[in-house]
Amino acid sequence: MSDGTSSGWLYYVDESYDASKFCLTAIGLKLATWRTAFEAVRDYRKQLKQTDGVLLRTEIHARELVSGRGSLGPTVIGK
Repeated sequence: MSDGTSSGWLYYVDESYDASKFCLTAIGLKLATWRTAFEAVRDYRKQLKQTDGVLLRTEIHARELVSGRGSLGPTVIGK
């Protein structure tokens, strides 16, 4: 764990693909800002749980939401 004084970076990389397309996405955060970013995402997910029933630990896939198959909690969340 960083004490917030490190000048290093933390990167997250994710890929999505189908038969004809491949997409690679990445985000980089300075270690000193990681905790603030994590708390902001966590707070947003808590808000989604309260307003829309989205479970906190469920991974959100945009393609499922766009297709109307967004099973992110007890009820399906459509477009």
